[in-house]
Amino acid sequence: HGDVVDQVISKMEIRPGMQSLDLGCGTGWATRRLASAAPGAGAVGIDASKAMISRAEELHDLTSRARYETGSFDGAEVKISDGYEPRIMDFQIIDADGNDLTEEFLSAPGDLLIHVSKDLDASSAAGQEKLNALALEAIGAGWRFIGLTNAPSSQNEEFRSIHAAPYTLFTCDQTELKIVVRSNPGLVWIHDGVIQDKWSWKDFPDFGQLKN
Repeated sequence: HGDVVDQVISKMEIRPGMQSLDLGCGTGWATRRLASAAPGAGAVGIDASKAMISRAEELHDLTSRARYETGSFDGAEVKISDGYEPRIMDFQIIDADGNDLTEEFLSAPGDLLIHVSKDLDASSAAGQEKLNALALEAIGAGWRFIGLTNAPSSQNEEFRSIHAAPYTLFTCDQTELKIVVRSNPGLVWIHDGVIQDKWSWKDFPDFGQLKN
């Protein structure tokens, strides 16, 4: 099955920046392959099953620019003459100077923990004390630890100062953060570029749990 899909994708001659549409995407397996077919390429997977879309989001890896949406195929007519322009997956890790550090963090080997807040104002710093303790232990053990929020750099720095966060907070589009983890805030663990686990702020782990 995988070989057949790869052959089809190769015939599509996907170019850098090209966007693809995967109808009936299921768990998004082919969607992610389409989104990884060329630098800057992206893909939107659409399925009528909410359960399938939910599973696709769970399996999503941050190295592919894929998006998943629930949609109905019962419409009487779909206009395609003007072309379909899917929303582009815009997951980025932007620093205070506007630099995109996405590849630097996601392509590097080793362990990375990301404090994700899709709405920094609404997060109320929930679980921050536990996050700070986790960050100190993880950084001390050689792990990388960053924050990723919808807020501008000035607000990120203010949050960091007020709550004594021992890590830098970067900026990302709010829509993309909602895809990464639903909880606000949440935590994502990535090892060698692959997501290992995600947690709601109510379930933040201790570092000892991660080492085991």
